[in-house]
Amino acid sequence: MNISEFNAMINKLDPSRNIEIAGRLADQALDSYDCDKAQIISREEFEDRITIFYHRLNTYLYRTSPIDEGDLDWRLKTDVFKALREMYGEYGFDIAFNRSKTGLDGGFYRVLKDMAFHIAEEAHSTVIRSVVATFMQSVFPAEERQAAAREYVRRFGHLLPPNLVNDNGFTISLNLEEFLLGHPKLIKRMRDAGRI
Repeated sequence: MNISEFNAMINKLDPSRNIEIAGRLADQALDSYDCDKAQIISREEFEDRITIFYHRLNTYLYRTSPIDEGDLDWRLKTDVFKALREMYGEYGFDIAFNRSKTGLDGGFYRVLKDMAFHIAEEAHSTVIRSVVATFMQSVFPAEERQAAAREYVRRFGHLLPPNLVNDNGFTISLNLEEFLLGHPKLIKRMRDAGRI
């Protein structure tokens, strides 16, 4: 394992390069959406407005070109229904619509915020998975994984429970991919807590 490859991968996993960027872009999309505080009246209105927001959110997060709101089709609405199910469970659309219609539990704005958080989480998770998968392909032999795990313990062992670092990275080498996938959230939590 090349230490510079490891360092490059760790730098790409820094929360400022994925979690925080996705959060800021989702906030910008939410801030730019005209969410007048009026309640949603019909299911069709809700479906149209949440789909427009979903498209706007994806445009911000993935830096794609916007399409005309009149051109939003059923495929995009299918993605919206899927996201609402992931957010609120099997009856996600109905839950989100009822919140938006009644104004309870934060109303439509809360549904938009929840969606922004959910899609931002998906976006930064995709980036993290890609970075880790690329690195894991480069450390295929067990010896290289152990070397990567030892380097991880050397740099970040002070943030981990003692039982994970006392064996010179062996436990981490067995689950290296899992540790690397969780690294950005670990660093963000530690920074938020003032530990690093």
